[in-house]
Amino acid sequence: MSKQKRINYIHFQVVDSTNTWAKNNGSILDPDLITCITASEQTAGRGRFLKTWVSPKGVNLYATFYFCRPKGKPFLSHLGQLLSISCIKLLKSLGFSPQIKWPNDILLENKKVAGILCETIPQENFVEIILGIGININMEDHHMKGIDQPVTSLFLMSGQYWSMDKILQDLVSFFVEDLAVLENKGF
Repeated sequence: MSKQKRINYIHFQVVDSTNTWAKNNGSILDPDLITCITASEQTAGRGRFLKTWVSPKGVNLYATFYFCRPKGKPFLSHLGQLLSISCIKLLKSLGFSPQIKWPNDILLENKKVAGILCETIPQENFVEIILGIGININMEDHHMKGIDQPVTSLFLMSGQYWSMDKILQDLVSFFVEDLAVLENKGF
């Protein structure tokens, strides 16, 4: 297996934010691998502009991809869009009809089901990429009280519970494949 396709997995039962953890711990992660950091619960999940991402325990996917790439690559500015496309492919494979609301929201029937947060940290010869995603999978109505925008989950849209492990594995597969295409052919 090539270096680009090897994935290192780190899972936490509880973490403040998978993105924050990746930012704070990038120096201990292998720069030649993609590391996928997940959590069963986030206590300080966040979206763009430091908005709170509601992250109840055990019902949604909270994941961050951490990896490094050389500085100056033209595709670096498209990584958030790339993860949006990977998420769209995932949701379509599950029978949904998702829409992208640029730059970082995924909608089902005009309600947010996923959000993406892309952060970069320039170093001397490379860029650290922290690419997070939250997908509302088995979240029920009572978890959504107090959220300031229309939201939904795969459970609410389908009436069935979903395997978060399978969804994560499928998302990782789509993302790794899409990243290889982006790096080889551009956006």
